[in-house]
Amino acid sequence: MTDKSGAVFPMTEMCQQGDHSVDCPGHSVPGLTKRELFAAMAMQGMLSRPGLVICDVIVAAACVESADALLAKLAKEKP
Repeated sequence: MTDKSGAVFPMTEMCQQGDHSVDCPGHSVPGLTKRELFAAMAMQGMLSRPGLVICDVIVAAACVESADALLAKLAKEKP
């Protein structure tokens, strides 16, 4: 994996055409980057621990570091 910033869930905006919605070419929403998604998933896991009391700045930094470590590891592995 070499593209850290590629969109995870890109979407095309929907336009109303008559009484139904259709994709609007050229109007897209990029979605989250892989790094953002991995960091969010790490944060969700970390914050789900009952009784955990920790500074939000430390949690954020740890989650971003975890995401970067995962991306680095995936970049080294060739499918």
